[in-house]
Amino acid sequence: MLVIDKSNPVQRIILTLTEITGIADAEYIVKLKHDATRFEYTFSLPVNVSPAPERFDLFLVTTSVFDDMPTGYYIYLVFTNSPTPGHSFKSGKLLIKDLEVTEYVTPPNTDTNEYIIY
Repeated sequence: MLVIDKSNPVQRIILTLTEITGIADAEYIVKLKHDATRFEYTFSLPVNVSPAPERFDLFLVTTSVFDDMPTGYYIYLVFTNSPTPGHSFKSGKLLIKDLEVTEYVTPPNTDTNEYIIY
């Protein structure tokens, strides 16, 4: 499973795309579908910066790509954009998480009937 942490400025995405396709320097498109809302999002993977692409691919994606996407679980599909556009060959689960904010709500103040949120 891939995990995207919105609190980090850059996401390290490690996949085995070159090993599966046998295509060096291919362009890849990632399609995400949110499990709950079923909304779909698409983005391109940047250049592979892996020191050993025959073993794994490393993509450094800026977190701003995920700004419009709600937190939660997604299904991801990876497609080649070149040299054979539209061929899906990798899928899996992805989690987008954000800074965790903990709220504590107390019963209403009996004098003012207002809730206190910490």
